[in-house]
Amino acid sequence: MKRPGDAYTEVASTTAHSAAGDFSHHFKLVKRIAAHFRGRLPAAIEHSDLIQAGIVGLMEAIEAFDETRGNDFETFAKLRIRGAMLDEIRRAAWAPRSTVKVAVEARAAATRIANANGGAATNRQIAEQLGIDVDRYEKLRGRNQGLVSSVTLEDIDIAQRKAESDINLAIKEIETKIEASKKKRKKFEDEAEFYKKNTMPAEVTKGLGEADHEIKTQQELLAVKRGDLQTIKTKYDTDRKRYIELTGARPRASR
Repeated sequence: MKRPGDAYTEVASTTAHSAAGDFSHHFKLVKRIAAHFRGRLPAAIEHSDLIQAGIVGLMEAIEAFDETRGNDFETFAKLRIRGAMLDEIRRAAWAPRSTVKVAVEARAAATRIANANGGAATNRQIAEQLGIDVDRYEKLRGRNQGLVSSVTLEDIDIAQRKAESDINLAIKEIETKIEASKKKRKKFEDEAEFYKKNTMPAEVTKGLGEADHEIKTQQELLAVKRGDLQTIKTKYDTDRKRYIELTGARPRASR
């Protein structure tokens, strides 16, 4: 039976030898980051799932890392690995609106009871105020506590930065392709000007058409990626709001 990471080691062995290419060394980084989360994982997430998510993040980091930029690979990889793990936690265990609603109403009920009785509210008193069975309330309360102990506002920020970094990298690549296609088209335009009073060679006409098609395709893709950035912002703003509703924490200063 293969251990987590064995299959990926075979893939990684084909990568170029560089600061990012030592998969076995950097797999230890995956395990260290997973260990950081292990003690505060909700029941819905297995430790092995977190390791697998981290491996995916590591492989993405190896593929995307450009050592000519002078960046430290481990710092770069940590962001990708941790972001991938946080995405897995978010996917598997984030609270639905109904759970958040109970958490908000429970805090309000606890405050009312404390003000009325001069002491801390019990779970049974809160459940009665909410009109639900005490066992159901305690189950929801335990789920909420598991969620907020597994993710922090800082974790949400890190996951957002990772997601935005991926999209921004894709946007840069698209913009580079558009610029290259425009330069290519300019060369065909110059040739077309030369043949203005003569028969246009088929290859020039074809080149102009292909360049126009490539520019249009990349511009459409660019618009999609820019829309993805806004989607990411909305998604993580929603996560922050939900976390604050669950915990009663104060909102952080604008990022």
